[in-house]
Amino acid sequence: MHRSISARIFKLVMLGNLVGVVAILAFAWWALESLEATAILADQQIELEYFESYGDKSTTRLVRTAQLVSFFRPNTSPDAELPVVFEGVPVPFAGEIDSLGKDYSIITHAFNEGTLYLAKDLRLFEAQESRMIIAMSVLAVIMLCMSLALAWFASWRIARPIVQLATSIKRMSASLTGERLPADFADLELRDVAESVNEFLRRADESFARERLLASMASHELRTPVSVALGAARVIENRGQLGQSDAKTLQRIIEAMREMSDDIDAALRLVRQPRNEQDTEYFRVAEILHLICDEKKKHSASVGMRLKLVVTQSQHDVKGDKALAKMALNN
Repeated sequence: MHRSISARIFKLVMLGNLVGVVAILAFAWWALESLEATAILADQQIELEYFESYGDKSTTRLVRTAQLVSFFRPNTSPDAELPVVFEGVPVPFAGEIDSLGKDYSIITHAFNEGTLYLAKDLRLFEAQESRMIIAMSVLAVIMLCMSLALAWFASWRIARPIVQLATSIKRMSASLTGERLPADFADLELRDVAESVNEFLRRADESFARERLLASMASHELRTPVSVALGAARVIENRGQLGQSDAKTLQRIIEAMREMSDDIDAALRLVRQPRNEQDTEYFRVAEILHLICDEKKKHSASVGMRLKLVVTQSQHDVKGDKALAKMALNN
């Protein structure tokens, strides 16, 4: 399964941004909770220190405000009734409880003269916490949208030069026409890739040119002596002065020369660029196989006894170079 580089970059950048957003929100939540706990603790500590320094510890004392419930029970009045919010709370104690449908932060502290109970209503803190949660949620949505846009832009910006390089390679002609990749990329790595590809194509062109030249020269150099030898063999054949065995041998030489001439022509067509449509023709593979089998049987009786060709009735015409097809099947 093929994967897009831009898609992988998008996923990687998006994942990094999501991790960053989650980390920031987690830290903000921890800081908010820590700040709330610190503020409540500092407020209650101030109340304890104030009561320890200036409070009346000789009598039972109950103070109620909108946010604070303070109750002192001296040791001389152990049966004094506690407010409902403090019922069942041990001494000493510091923590949060739910009483009468409200959340309270409670501290109980034992002095030498008695016990002080403090209950802080957390409604203001919870309201502020709710607003902070909404604000962080909105901020998280905004950051996610920004992360999505940043991931898309980063994937597009990083993958665009690679796409341009791939497009340039696709547009290059399949034939060896000397076309090269543009090496004016802004990125150093892509410029190195383009220059490396161009250098490879240059060497490949030189190699192909040498091979075509060598094959062409060899084919042309072989064609002349083969044509001379074939012509001379036919002259000898036309004289009719050979015995039966010599004539048979001469006929084999002529057939080999004719086949070699066809192979040379096929090699010339093979190295010709571009190839012409006239080099191809319609033929049947079975006919070539029969011809090869007849030649094998004619040249060797043992091969004729071992060679058996079975051809199905369904035969179709094939378009191509008949001489090259014969060379391939013969091999």
